[in-house]
Amino acid sequence: PWAVLAALPAGEVAGLLAAEAPEVAAVALSKLPVARAAEALALLPGERARRVAHAVSRTGRVAPAVVQRIGRALAGSY
Repeated sequence: PWAVLAALPAGEVAGLLAAEAPEVAAVALSKLPVARAAEALALLPGERARRVAHAVSRTGRVAPAVVQRIGRALAGSY
């Protein structure tokens, strides 16, 4: 599912993640190529971007099955 999101323009990724919880957005960004994740993060409003960036530091503890479920749900939008 991550290849689908990685292929989207950064603006679409940011728009998709804007509606998600910061933790979900963080998991998604952690699975994207660094450059694409940085572009999308830069497009989020300041406070929102700060919360998502902070949540990225905690994504290592998310179970792989949950990461896959998040990816399928987000990719299912496209």
